Amino acid sequence: MNNFSQVPPDASAALYFLPGQYLFADLKESSVSLKALSSDQVARAFRKVHTDTGWLGKRVLRYREAPEGNAILSYEPAAIRKLSVVFTDKGLVELAVPMPALILLGKGNEYHLWAAASTQITANTNLAVAPLPNIGSGKICFGKNEVPETHPSTLSDVWKLIFDTPFNADHTGERCHSEPQDIRDLLWKLAADKVKKFPKSELILSTTTVEDGWIRFAFLNCMQDLTSGSEEIQFASSTPFIGHRIAQERSEPVEAILYEYVLAGNGVVLKAHRDEFTVSVPLVYREIKGLPEAFVGIKWHKPKVAGRIWDEICLHAKVHNSKDNFKEELYLIYWDKGSDSWKWCTSGRERTWASTIADDERPEYSEACIEVHTHPPGAYQFSKADDGDESGKFRIFGIIVDVHDKPKLRFRCGIYDHLIPIPFSWIGQLPSAVIDLNEVEALLQMML
Repeated sequence: MNNFSQVPPDASAALYFLPGQYLFADLKESSVSLKALSSDQVARAFRKVHTDTGWLGKRVLRYREAPEGNAILSYEPAAIRKLSVVFTDKGLVELAVPMPALILLGKGNEYHLWAAASTQITANTNLAVAPLPNIGSGKICFGKNEVPETHPSTLSDVWKLIFDTPFNADHTGERCHSEPQDIRDLLWKLAADKVKKFPKSELILSTTTVEDGWIRFAFLNCMQDLTSGSEEIQFASSTPFIGHRIAQERSEPVEAILYEYVLAGNGVVLKAHRDEFTVSVPLVYREIKGLPEAFVGIKWHKPKVAGRIWDEICLHAKVHNSKDNFKEELYLIYWDKGSDSWKWCTSGRERTWASTIADDERPEYSEACIEVHTHPPGAYQFSKADDGDESGKFRIFGIIVDVHDKPKLRFRCGIYDHLIPIPFSWIGQLPSAVIDLNEVEALLQMML
């Protein structure tokens, strides 16, 4: 039996898993009371936690609730829409215009609108530029109108706001093929000719699918990381979000927006790029004859993180956490453009013996290239909570364990929905007397 006798100091109760039953411990200040529970009793206790999305409309494709903001994916079928359009020479005019199927993705209180040539909307449907004004590269400009937060209960209000708000001269260019200067001219012609269906030939199609769009926008920081400070995605580009290619050379630039899978002589490699580095990690090791081997590792576009940074973080983790009252801490490492050097800061909040939450309101959080947090003694693996917190981001993640006695590190690279273990040598120079758990495990596997 594992000897885990240490109880977190801020715990008020504990649940022990015994053969055939459970043991509930009420941890009072002066005593501990125990009660045996059956599996049915435990199940009933957890069933008291309820969640309810409310009624979901039949045109809700996906919905996600997360601390950083809810996300929703919805669509409206092709139909004749009554639109109010402001023209320079005609003023405000109400038009009955055929619209293609429209796809809406919202996160927080920001919404993006696209179109589709097909009538059946699936994960593989290709997105097209929405043939409407006031949509800058996909993002809807609502003007001074108050926009509700993303939730199924507010979805009908958002669609109503889109169709009821007058469209003006903002973002009218490059919305269709025949009238590239001003989409309003096409809307006028379609209404005047009483066209029943929007002509598919007018749609500016992309190679991006609905699923690509969901991955791109629904997860934390993806939008900011991939637009380099711009709030709007360059949607009309033919660059795919996720790329697939066969290697031609050992080292090739990443062309996809998110990441790309590369079939090479040494197997299948996952590659992604950000300002600080380009990473290439193996997903499948297999000799593929006739193809060049792809580079595996990290190519830094900045100097590797100095050993001083790691020494300071390890020292801080030891000095600012007593051995008897340990609490997890989180560290951010980022490239400071002002000093043209690496900097670090703490960013943990709601710290306990076995958990901490990143303070994502700090400006350093969005700039961070590496995110590291401490683990309690003996917790040498990333937890399931870590997996959930770190999924959907593109940065390097690490844990520091046993900070008071022979510190140990473990790192992995998070590439959105992939979390791949990496050796510390890819990142920098290992601090003195610190152990890289990934390298130790790799050596043991080679010896077996």
